[in-house]
Amino acid sequence: MLGCTFYTYITSEQDTDVCFGLNDFYCIDGWTLADHNTSHTVELVWLNERVAALSTSESDRMIVIFTQHIPITDDSRAVDPVHVGSTISSRFSSDLSGEACWKNPNVGVREP
Repeated sequence: MLGCTFYTYITSEQDTDVCFGLNDFYCIDGWTLADHNTSHTVELVWLNERVAALSTSESDRMIVIFTQHIPITDDSRAVDPVHVGSTISSRFSSDLSGEACWKNPNVGVREP
């Protein structure tokens, strides 16, 4: 079992709407959009490394990942259709479908 906040990566196309549309960067003292995106990158590297290490050392185990933010952007199980195309969506979800941690056969999305 792995867990992390897994901050989203706020895209340059949405950074203005996210900054003005949400209080995160005004109400959290010392937290900037750059800090947020850096945390995303650091946690993504950590997650990819941990998944790779676990699937190598314990190849028969399934890996469960818990995150605060949504790791997929195009799955109706995770994103309400009313929010598809939102100009602040990158604050709530990032697309990991191309990442090693997502493609790893020991990790998968499971139906409840």
